[in-house]
Amino acid sequence: MSRTCGGSRPSFARGCHATLPPHGYDQIALQLTGHAWAVVAEVRRCCTALPPHAEPRVLVEVVLEEADRRLAQPRLGTVRCTQMRAGSYAPSTNDGPGCKPP
Repeated sequence: MSRTCGGSRPSFARGCHATLPPHGYDQIALQLTGHAWAVVAEVRRCCTALPPHAEPRVLVEVVLEEADRRLAQPRLGTVRCTQMRAGSYAPSTNDGPGCKPP
């Protein structure tokens, strides 16, 4: 796997795409998804300590619903899908389906 792209910074920091073995991006997306579910579970646990109608709790619940929705989408094993799992990609109208199957 190529770790740099013409400099000392990692390729992902420069917008370059590293060459990975088959299913490499899917494995990265799987790892990111697992870690994200762990964070969601911890945030959800902390959220229960907040008063039921407190503004912070309401906002956290909205974020948790969105996280549940996004993380439940199937992984495609593509660069774009992996970037979206990592939260480092802002889709535009021309980018296609992201992590949703075609």
